[in-house]
Amino acid sequence: MRAHLGLKDVDDLKRKYASEYVDRLLGLCERMASYRIPVYFMDLDDEENPLERAAEIFILTNRAGQRITNESSCSPTSQWS
Repeated sequence: MRAHLGLKDVDDLKRKYASEYVDRLLGLCERMASYRIPVYFMDLDDEENPLERAAEIFILTNRAGQRITNESSCSPTSQWS
Protein backbone atom coordinates (compact mmCIF):
# COMPACT_ATOMS: atom_id res chain seq x y z
CA MET A 1 0.00 0.00 0.00
CA ARG A 2 2.76 2.45 0.92
CA ALA A 3 4.56 1.98 -2.39
CA HIS A 4 1.36 2.61 -4.32
CA LEU A 5 0.66 5.82 -2.38
CA GLY A 6 4.29 6.96 -2.57
CA LEU A 7 4.53 7.05 1.24
CA LYS A 8 7.55 6.06 3.30
CA ASP A 9 6.07 5.86 6.82
CA VAL A 10 3.10 6.69 9.02
CA ASP A 11 4.23 10.32 9.34
CA ASP A 12 3.96 10.72 5.55
CA LEU A 13 0.48 9.21 5.74
CA LYS A 14 -0.51 11.65 8.50
CA ARG A 15 0.82 14.60 6.49
CA LYS A 16 -1.23 13.59 3.47
CA TYR A 17 -4.46 12.63 5.30
CA ALA A 18 -6.26 13.81 8.45
CA SER A 19 -4.67 12.44 11.60
CA GLU A 20 -8.04 11.17 12.89
CA TYR A 21 -8.54 9.17 9.68
CA VAL A 22 -5.03 7.68 9.89
CA ASP A 23 -5.47 6.73 13.56
CA ARG A 24 -8.75 4.97 12.79
CA LEU A 25 -7.17 3.22 9.80
CA LEU A 26 -4.17 2.06 11.85
CA GLY A 27 -6.51 0.83 14.62
CA LEU A 28 -8.48 -1.17 12.08
CA CYS A 29 -5.27 -2.64 10.63
CA GLU A 30 -4.08 -3.58 14.11
CA ARG A 31 -7.37 -5.36 14.89
CA MET A 32 -7.23 -7.21 11.57
CA ALA A 33 -3.63 -8.29 12.14
CA SER A 34 -4.43 -9.63 15.62
CA TYR A 35 -7.58 -11.53 14.60
CA ARG A 36 -7.32 -15.22 15.37
CA ILE A 37 -8.62 -17.44 12.59
CA PRO A 38 -10.53 -20.44 13.93
CA VAL A 39 -9.23 -23.91 13.13
CA TYR A 40 -11.37 -26.98 13.70
CA PHE A 41 -10.48 -30.66 13.50
CA MET A 42 -13.22 -33.22 12.81
CA ASP A 43 -12.82 -36.88 12.06
CA LEU A 44 -15.05 -37.30 9.01
CA ASP A 45 -13.19 -40.12 7.26
CA ASP A 46 -16.17 -42.49 7.46
CA GLU A 47 -18.64 -39.93 6.12
CA GLU A 48 -20.09 -40.24 2.63
CA ASN A 49 -20.17 -36.44 2.20
CA PRO A 50 -17.75 -34.91 4.76
CA LEU A 51 -18.36 -31.24 3.83
CA GLU A 52 -22.11 -31.62 4.19
CA ARG A 53 -21.64 -33.38 7.55
CA ALA A 54 -19.28 -30.66 8.79
CA ALA A 55 -21.82 -27.98 7.84
CA GLU A 56 -24.55 -29.95 9.64
CA ILE A 57 -22.39 -30.16 12.78
CA PHE A 58 -21.83 -26.38 12.79
CA ILE A 59 -25.55 -25.69 12.23
CA LEU A 60 -26.61 -28.06 15.02
CA THR A 61 -24.04 -26.55 17.37
CA ASN A 62 -25.28 -23.02 16.67
CA ARG A 63 -28.93 -24.03 17.06
CA ALA A 64 -28.12 -25.59 20.43
CA GLY A 65 -26.84 -22.20 21.54
CA GLN A 66 -23.18 -23.21 21.67
CA ARG A 67 -20.93 -20.44 20.42
CA ILE A 68 -18.21 -21.67 18.07
CA THR A 69 -15.08 -19.72 18.98
CA ASN A 70 -11.30 -19.92 19.04
CA GLU A 71 -11.34 -20.30 22.82
CA SER A 72 -11.07 -23.79 24.27
CA SER A 73 -9.47 -25.59 27.17
CA CYS A 74 -6.95 -27.10 24.76
CA SER A 75 -5.12 -25.06 22.18
CA PRO A 76 -5.50 -26.65 18.71
CA THR A 77 -1.88 -25.87 17.91
CA SER A 78 -0.48 -27.22 21.19
CA GLN A 79 -0.19 -30.69 19.70
CA TRP A 80 2.26 -29.34 17.11
CA SER A 81 4.47 -27.44 19.55
